[in-house]
Amino acid sequence: MEYQGFFQMDKVFPQEDSERIHKMIMNQASTFRGHLRDRFSPHIAGLYGFGSDTADKSVEEANVKRYHYLLEGSPPRYCYKFWDQTTPEGYAQHPLLMSSLQEYLFSGPLDIGSRNQHQFNPVPLPTIAFLFTIVRFCLDKWKHGKLNNKLKFTETEYGDSKDLPFRNHLDWVKEWSEMMPDAVRRLRVVLFNQLL
Repeated sequence: MEYQGFFQMDKVFPQEDSERIHKMIMNQASTFRGHLRDRFSPHIAGLYGFGSDTADKSVEEANVKRYHYLLEGSPPRYCYKFWDQTTPEGYAQHPLLMSSLQEYLFSGPLDIGSRNQHQFNPVPLPTIAFLFTIVRFCLDKWKHGKLNNKLKFTETEYGDSKDLPFRNHLDWVKEWSEMMPDAVRRLRVVLFNQLL
């Protein structure tokens, strides 16, 4: 099954004190993953400069170069707000990350995020890693220069095992947090405030 066990929601949204909230999120896990994937996908070409006229071989070749450029670094360029600078800046600050999360979990007063804000303040590191993983999936759809809508968002390709995107992103956000714990916590609170 495409999403079986994929990104265990208790890792993405740690539920330290509420079994009820955990069950609510788990009941919507597959819908949540699919919704965010679908929310990100149409914005990727414009945000990262992929050309849509792929009948033109030069556009297709430029898209392949762009894809590889975005994957440069550890963490990769696409994780930065200012990804196209010589040295990328603004790690974990891309507006698409929080706007997508806001749309699904915080758009109305009865949404899970709105009713359980304390679970998201500050935004959990695994949640940030999960959002980056969705961006990576959307970028992978451009890997060969043309949009590939047949690519599947599976645990086998993107999950929590060693050297897969979610695990890599989780390691990077943890390392980022360990290097500057106070600054990162403040930024995660700012990100949470953007959700409201």
